[in-house]
Amino acid sequence: VIKEKSYLGQNILHCLIQFSSRSSRVNFIDKFKALTDLCPEALEIKDDSGRLPLHLACEFALSEAIAYLCQYYPESTKKAAAVPIGARGYPKFARGSIPLHLLLQTYRPKLQDVERLVNIYPEGIWEGIRPGINALTYACTGNVFDYCARKLPKTESSLVLGGEGFPFLFSNDKAVTIGGLMPQLEFFHCFPNYFYDFNGEGWFHMVGCLQGNPSIVDLALTVPALLLASLHTANDNFRQIILRSSVRKLKLRLVDSDQKTMEKVSEPKPRWNVGNFVVDMLREAKLSALVVESGSGELNISESCASKIVDFLKDNTTLRILSLPSLELTSVQLNCLFKILKLHNSTLEHLDIRNPILDHRMEKIQYYARLNQCGRSKLRIPTATAAVLVELLSPREVDSIKRSTSLLGGQTRPTSELSGNGDRSFRNEMDRLNVIYGLLRETPSVWCSAS
Repeated sequence: VIKEKSYLGQNILHCLIQFSSRSSRVNFIDKFKALTDLCPEALEIKDDSGRLPLHLACEFALSEAIAYLCQYYPESTKKAAAVPIGARGYPKFARGSIPLHLLLQTYRPKLQDVERLVNIYPEGIWEGIRPGINALTYACTGNVFDYCARKLPKTESSLVLGGEGFPFLFSNDKAVTIGGLMPQLEFFHCFPNYFYDFNGEGWFHMVGCLQGNPSIVDLALTVPALLLASLHTANDNFRQIILRSSVRKLKLRLVDSDQKTMEKVSEPKPRWNVGNFVVDMLREAKLSALVVESGSGELNISESCASKIVDFLKDNTTLRILSLPSLELTSVQLNCLFKILKLHNSTLEHLDIRNPILDHRMEKIQYYARLNQCGRSKLRIPTATAAVLVELLSPREVDSIKRSTSLLGGQTRPTSELSGNGDRSFRNEMDRLNVIYGLLRETPSVWCSAS
């Protein structure tokens, strides 16, 4: 009877945990022990969502059950749930949640419960659905966050805080803890959903740890817009910090720090001038990716700054991703950008700007960016050979683009657009023909002599 499952695939232990979370817990643990004494193997039975009793005990933060299950079935601390599940109302759409992750997503988890799970399975601190998603991503309360940070191994080089449905409360205390981790990180994304007692001090302390930092290459931050767009001193400080770091991929999401949450605010929306900052980043930092988006207001790039951005692309050979949704080009600037991509720039692979309705020039600009993704730069050097051309034109699978989720806004984008590594797969048959035709036009002397 104890092993029998309900229509949800749950046995009596699953049901007892869920019932106790909604009612009095008097004698709960005694009943739990009595059932497991009669049938110890019931602790190893998963429900239809792949959850063991320990998963549910952590999801509802039942300290007594957690302590008991860790003692009598410690192996369950390592087991991952098989399908998407939720914890305390937070969306949890990723496969592979271990009990520690579920406990950290509850409201104010007890440190002793976290310690109990980590002592049995230390790897749970850095285990995640992908690099950077680990215990710190889920930890919200200050003392638990500090504990997880201390347990994070020095070899862990990726960290993601907030974004993609993971709630993260930014505070000055957490900023100090994060700053202590900076020297070991190469990949750091921080998109808080909330700012607590925000005055800029903690944020600048965290960012200040980037200055002279030789390790961080990929940086994505939520930036309080007033610090970046209005205050000249703050703007200059942040610019100098980035320039003196090793950052090569920079993604910024500007928000109104006066808002308690980072949700879009009602009209009228604030408007921030970021053109000069963007120009400085493109001109002075050797970036391979620059993304500047707005989380709660409107970004403004002046016409003069837009011209400088376009001119910069002519001789640049490092930038592969440029995403400025607020950038709107004039007709003259569009013509200039089209000529630059056609004749000069063969490295820019992804361009995201405000697209004038039914403007054919944007289609041509995106066409040349697409050729750049497929290795056009290899054909524009004097030593290009027929072998290089054959390799670029070799058959590749159609519709094989790998998709991933952007941390900046939750939209689905090609992986190459985020990594800057180039997308060498074809999207469909028309894309294949366009790419082949475009690459053949680049070096007629090579393929004519080869034939």
